Parts: sequence; C-alpha cells; structure tokens
Amino acid sequence: MSPLYFGNSNKPLFGVYHPPTTQSIQDVGALLCYPGPQEYTGTHWAFRRLANLLCQAGFHVFRFDYFGTGDSSGESGEANVNQWIHDIRSAAKELKDMSGAKKISILGLRLGAALAARASIEGLRVKNLVLWDPVITGKDYINELTAMHHDLFPTLKEHLIDGHCQELLGYPFPPEMRKCIEQINLLEQPPSSTERISLIVSEERSEYLRLRDQLTASGVSLAYRVIPDSAGWRDVRDFGQALLVNDILHAIKEALSK
Repeated sequence: MSPLYFGNSNKPLFGVYHPPTTQSIQDVGALLCYPGPQEYTGTHWAFRRLANLLCQAGFHVFRFDYFGTGDSSGESGEANVNQWIHDIRSAAKELKDMSGAKKISILGLRLGAALAARASIEGLRVKNLVLWDPVITGKDYINELTAMHHDLFPTLKEHLIDGHCQELLGYPFPPEMRKCIEQINLLEQPPSSTERISLIVSEERSEYLRLRDQLTASGVSLAYRVIPDSAGWRDVRDFGQALLVNDILHAIKEALSK
C-alpha cells in the first residue's frame, strides 16, 4: 500500500495505490470512487477491504479523495461536480501511469457511482463500470440527505438560506454545489464509453429498475444484481456508522474480474 499525492500541483489529490499481491496479475487497474463527503467516513472501511480483496485477485487498485474531501487539498464546499469528474479522470491516468495497466475498470458508490458514470459519458474509456447503489437523480439524493439533516438537527435554523441548508450533515453545502448535484440524472444519458456495466444494489427500488431497463434498451452489456447486504442509506439511525458488508464486496470483485 503506497499513499501519494498526484494531479495538479495547485490542487493536489491524495490517493492510495494497492499493488497486486499475487503472481497472477491482471492487466486491468481498478479505480475506486468514494461516495459524497456526507457518506465518506462511514464507507472508508468497506473501501479499504474491497481494495485488499481486489489486489489479492491480481488487480492494481487505486482509491483517492476528491478535491475538498478527505486528505486532498481544498476546503469542504469549494469543489463541484465538474471538478470531481475531472478528479476521476486524473486518478484513472495516475493509475495507468503507475501500474502500466492497459485498461481501467471503475467501482463507484452512491454519488461516486453517478460521478463515475458521468466520467464515462464524457469519454473516459472504461472496461467494467460497477455502479453500487448509485445516485440516479441529484434532486432525490439531496432530498434524502436534507431529510436526514432535519431529523438529526430539528432545531438548527441558522444555516438555512431561502429555505435551503448551507450545511448538510456537518459539511458545507453552498448553492453552487447544490445546483451541480441537482443536475445529475443518469436516466437522461446512459454511459457509453464502457464495455460492461454492473448495477449492484442493496434493495430493489423503482429508480434502480428504471436505470436497469434504460441501460438494457441502450444495448450496453449489463448485469443487474440485488444483494441485501448494505446499511440503509436513508435511515438516520445508520448515519455515520461503519458500512459493514461482505457479500456485496465479493460480488464487486466478481464483476470487475469479468
């Protein structure tokens, strides 16, 4: 495991490279895309475990923090969706340069899945794109987080401007960030620069079924699996708790290995 900074020297990003730990080395790098900052901490353990599973399977693995999150440069709330998509492209290039991998596969969770899909739509060539409980529309995602915020802080009013939270679950959430995320809608344009998509979800929801049907209709090679192994993203009682999963991680390894 090798931690490093990479990308633009004015906006360095923090990443961790996990080299293969087996002699059967894959020629594909696996890039792991975290969810948004509100869900980052609770999913960190699962990403570390997934990285270990993948490097044991012969993958070159890279996980990283978006600008303004984790250990990357930038203050919370400074970034936007376009910046984070650019960060994914930078991380994919860094992984290829470090490992010599000929192709890149990507796993994205929640908002990270939507960002990875957008990166593919905008031309990033991907072998396998795994969408784990993806955010389908940004407006629904914001509504979910806002409802949790009000449940946790029912008397907190000082961060409301025009009825909107300027802080969301402990993280700055300025209007520009809200506007960028609200524009996300995976149903409008399916990812096209990928050989195969795996949609892995922890519960069957109507929006996941709509995305499945739209991807199938687009002609992309698609695998859809429901694995009830994750915590409830919309349950305020689970907010901030470590995401302890097993079956989904092994399903992701299987999907990336095809």
